[in-house]
Amino acid sequence: MIWTRNDTKQLYGTYERPPFPIKIDAPTVGDIIKEFRLSDLVMGASLYGAGVCWGYLASRPFTMVTQRLVVFHSITHMFLATTFCMTISMPYRRLTGYADNGLRWTTPADKLKKFDATSHFE
Repeated sequence: MIWTRNDTKQLYGTYERPPFPIKIDAPTVGDIIKEFRLSDLVMGASLYGAGVCWGYLASRPFTMVTQRLVVFHSITHMFLATTFCMTISMPYRRLTGYADNGLRWTTPADKLKKFDATSHFE
């Protein structure tokens, strides 16, 4: 998603460094599991809990138990899949430098800033 192009625009260039230093360039599943933090698990539990509550509220208007179960299970399953993807993506983003991992670059980024005509000369 980060390298998705919209016409000629792109969020990050191919050779541009990420905002934070990279811990592991190509993390494995084991590296991602080791990088889990309590905040990731709390985020996942909160999202899934919200999905259970929403599934319950969405299934209340139906009269038949089978209809209620179908609505409840479909909504909670969508939230479970979304929660799983979001919970896995945060440690991955921390390891690859696209989320705050506690590290900082020692040299500032060499980027052109909008309306800055003093830092770069031809």
